[in-house]
This record gives sequence, C-alpha cells and structure tokens, in this order.
Amino acid sequence: MAFLDHILVCFEVIAEILRNQGRKFFEVFEALCTKALINHCSTFKNHLETNGLAKRVALFVKYNLR
Repeated sequence: MAFLDHILVCFEVIAEILRNQGRKFFEVFEALCTKALINHCSTFKNHLETNGLAKRVALFVKYNLR
C-alpha cells in the first residue's frame, strides 16, 4: 500500500482509473481508490480492446517507473 500511496504523491491528481478483470491485489487497490476518492471501473469480461489497452498502460507505467 505504501508504494501505491507514493504513486498518488508523484502523479498528484488521479480522477479515474480503468482496470482489467484481473483479481490480483483487488482488495488493496479498491481500498486505495476509496481512500483517494478515485472513481474506478473495470473492463467487460472478454472485451479484448479494453483489456489490451489496460495491459498496455500497465506495461508503460511499469517500464517508466524503472
């Protein structure tokens, strides 16, 4: 959770997050969004376009945090 708090400090204002259907870390992520007053929604199951977009964004962020 400390890592996610750090992300909020770095990027300051996050209004909305789109995530894929993955359940990994879901409870922690949901708690963080509630704490930070961030609206979050998930993509539709088996909707390849938005699932792919969410994965590409996650890879982009992961790459740039190195």
